[in-house]
Amino acid sequence: MDSMSAPRPAPPSFAKPLYLLSAAFFFIFMGAGAQQAYLVPYLQDVAGWTRLQASTVVACVYFSMVLFRPANLYLFSSWSDRRFTMVGSLTYLWFTISMLLTAYLKSYPLALASAWLWGAGAAMMWTGTTMQTLALADEAGGRHGTGMGILYSSTHAGWMSGAILLGKVYEAGGGSQTPMLYIVATGITLIGIGFAFALPPTPGTPRQVPSFRNMLAVMLRRNEAIACVLQFTSALAYGLILGLFTSYVGEVHGREWVWISVALYPATRMVISFERRIRLDSVTCLPRGHRNFSLSIPRSSGAL
Repeated sequence: MDSMSAPRPAPPSFAKPLYLLSAAFFFIFMGAGAQQAYLVPYLQDVAGWTRLQASTVVACVYFSMVLFRPANLYLFSSWSDRRFTMVGSLTYLWFTISMLLTAYLKSYPLALASAWLWGAGAAMMWTGTTMQTLALADEAGGRHGTGMGILYSSTHAGWMSGAILLGKVYEAGGGSQTPMLYIVATGITLIGIGFAFALPPTPGTPRQVPSFRNMLAVMLRRNEAIACVLQFTSALAYGLILGLFTSYVGEVHGREWVWISVALYPATRMVISFERRIRLDSVTCLPRGHRNFSLSIPRSSGAL
């Protein structure tokens, strides 16, 4: 009888680094993450580029991110998870700075190079942060769904807040003719960088560098190949649609509707991400040794 009435012990709390990661992602996506919704009209106005040229810059980010997912595995044996997050976060900052400079330099090669660099850095940051979150969830009783839910909800909350704030800056400035949009985005991103660099060192984990032949063999399996194709095409399409969407809403419905339309997407994902991932805690999670390869499958997070 006593054993039946005994309260179930509470699971261990999540350690401080999870909240540092969440704060870093909140501000990075509030700045660098949210600005991409306004990037195409901004580049059209300040640089005089066509809509296709400006949209290609956005698409290059996601295309690069997909390609560098597998490439990250070759750094696993020498880089810590914390280094992945820190180095990757700096590319978010650089992109906002380079777009600010584009208002004066109008260099298309610079914009494309910055987009490729950002995509590679995004793959690094998501890889390192995911590995740290899973490790912290292990320490908190294996609550992987809750841990990832906190991270993803913070990410989308930041993106939603940035969409609103930058949208108001975009609207107040008479559109995207002013570089103030990227001055604000850079400043907010810097706050996130501060949280990322405040992370404590992560312990080195012995990891085997995968061979290209073994990686290719796994990715050519039927289910994995289908997943790779779907994730690759969705990443490329997402980058193109994201750029065109803002221009369409602004031209057809007016600039005052841009931030409202943009904010609805991350707001929805913020709620769904947390609810869905908490439910994962009741499902048996993958063993830790299976995580490394799952991070290499080309995919788009839907929020970069």
